Amino acid sequence: MAISKRLRYEILKRDGFACRYCHRDKVIITVDHVIPQALGGSDHPSNLVASCDDCNAGKASALPGGTTVRDVPPFMLQWARAMRGPDAFLVEAAILLWCRRYEGTHDAAPDDDLVDDARQEIASAYSVLSGHVAEFFDGAQHAGGTGEFDIFRAAEEIHDIESTEDAARAWSDAWLTAVGDLPDEESLNTVRRALTRLVAAGADATAVTVAAVYAGSHATRALHFGLTDKQAKSIGIYAPAQRVIDLWSLAWRQACGRWPGVRERKAVRQSLWAVGIDGVHWEADVSAAALAAGAHQSTDLFPGLPLKLSAVGAAERLNAGVR
Repeated sequence: MAISKRLRYEILKRDGFACRYCHRDKVIITVDHVIPQALGGSDHPSNLVASCDDCNAGKASALPGGTTVRDVPPFMLQWARAMRGPDAFLVEAAILLWCRRYEGTHDAAPDDDLVDDARQEIASAYSVLSGHVAEFFDGAQHAGGTGEFDIFRAAEEIHDIESTEDAARAWSDAWLTAVGDLPDEESLNTVRRALTRLVAAGADATAVTVAAVYAGSHATRALHFGLTDKQAKSIGIYAPAQRVIDLWSLAWRQACGRWPGVRERKAVRQSLWAVGIDGVHWEADVSAAALAAGAHQSTDLFPGLPLKLSAVGAAERLNAGVR
């Protein structure tokens, strides 16, 4: 459907009789579809702008009168500029990737309204991510898979996933070096879940990787080294207690040449909680007991405790709720 002369004039008046793309006014001005009609663009005022001959060939005709019509959203102008440059192919390619991933995960092609929404968001995102094409394409695909349009959030989610996988591989490599064999799939998935929670909680990627390498080198799935107590707590780890268990496991390995198994770690953890530790006043004493127990391949920490942490004293601390 052709644009009426009346509407043309209203668009030109709204835009100050200057090109919305290059802002020149002392040139021939016509009316242009921001999203081309061939791509589904409508004749609605929100999709029409004043344009010079250099930006869009054509000529205008108009009638006087009328009021200012609805303005064009900024993201549509960003998209239009991109589509007039060499980056047009990249934007359309990202839209195609979004549509294909959507169809692959939803078993149905997106309808026209969804595609229009995706096009607007992708165009807007490209104006910011034009210098990061790989991130831009990855974000478009990931967003299509979830049926969303936020390319920036999708790109961040991909970065988080990559950080998690990098840390998981680092943990697995460290475990292989320490044990001489790869960890089982259950252990790897447990670590992945913990890493995912850490990243989601805002832990720095470097800190997460360091914690993973340290845990793997100690043949444990418990991540804590380099993390704040709050971050460790978010994955169910009480850092002071885990530090003691790490010392115990190192002493055990030095004594017999192998790392303690899952049952042995569980037993020493139960012994540790029976002793009680608050991580400030008693950690040094309990650590010494753990070293002694590990050196004797024992999971019982009580024999190595100083007098002030006798069984009676430990019981009193338990009754007082010290964990």
